[in-house]
Amino acid sequence: MYEKVTYWVSREYYLPVKVENYDEYGDLVSTINFREIKTLGGRPMPSVMEMIPEDKRGHRTVVTYHQTDFQVNLSENFFSIQSLTTAR
Repeated sequence: MYEKVTYWVSREYYLPVKVENYDEYGDLVSTINFREIKTLGGRPMPSVMEMIPEDKRGHRTVVTYHQTDFQVNLSENFFSIQSLTTAR
């Protein structure tokens, strides 16, 4: 949970470019950068997401998407607490 979240959105695709997360004191907690927009699952989307924590210099988490499927049918029950504890 963040007190404030600031988004930068590309004008061309209306997709996130950068997100800054702030705590309740107004201090920057982390930055997420989105890049390399590709068509995945028939939609343009950033294929790389990089999260950089402000308090751990030199650390980062990078998620790279190679393919996506937006046509997966999931029941509402999939998102229950019980399902989260047993999901594989």
